[in-house]
Amino acid sequence: MNDKFFKLPLEKQRRIINAAYKVFSENSYKKAPMSEIADRSGISKALLFHYFTNKKELYMYLWTNAIDRTRKAVVEYKTLETDDFFEMLKRSLLSKCSLMRDYPHIYAFSLRAYYETAPEIKNSIQENYKDVSKASEMTVFEKIDLSKFRKDIVLKNNVCRNLLRYRWIYAEKISFKLYYTGRNQGRAYRFNRFLEKGLYPGGVNKMRHKTILAQGGTVHYWIIRNENVSDCIVFTHGATADHTMFEKQIPYFSGNYTIILWDVPMHGLSRPY
Repeated sequence: MNDKFFKLPLEKQRRIINAAYKVFSENSYKKAPMSEIADRSGISKALLFHYFTNKKELYMYLWTNAIDRTRKAVVEYKTLETDDFFEMLKRSLLSKCSLMRDYPHIYAFSLRAYYETAPEIKNSIQENYKDVSKASEMTVFEKIDLSKFRKDIVLKNNVCRNLLRYRWIYAEKISFKLYYTGRNQGRAYRFNRFLEKGLYPGGVNKMRHKTILAQGGTVHYWIIRNENVSDCIVFTHGATADHTMFEKQIPYFSGNYTIILWDVPMHGLSRPY
């Protein structure tokens, strides 16, 4: 990569970076045209290749740039300066939303890059992601205060760790959707508080987490038995959701029914399947 790129005015650097994020977020690696990136940047294709030797160099720069800027945003919002898991999650969401104001397509690019299949970049992306993800997860689990969780949440248990991991991923997905569709941040806050109730003492702390080993994989479900009734309600979520969407219904129905929530295969904890 040519160091002259970093000598450009910051606004011009940002324009080139944002153009590349947008084009790569909308196209696969192989089909993303460098000419379109140059056009959106307001520079010639030859000048773009002057700054970045080839497409792979530009792509990998965008990937590492996304990680570096995310880290800086996390520090700016003091994400890891709390021991409350859900306060940490809220700060993380705010930091990422702030970053998207300057780089609107940065996370859409990151998501597509993670699933990219082009052999020249796939291994580099996956190996780097594993390293960064593992380090981040270790930091989070070292920071959080375990005493705030329900007594049946044991973070040394892989199931419980996966539950927290998917809560984080699912919350970010919903919050980004609210951001992209112009919804206010208050909705992201309320969604975060909603997720919190499943892990901190509250409405669902009496539910027993169980699994069924099926031919395709393991299905996770949660049950609260009412020994005084024979009727049962099974709550089933739709595509892209998981069992947490029904947690507010539990206090209302559990007095008159046995309640079962479950993660449909390929959703929530019921994966891989």
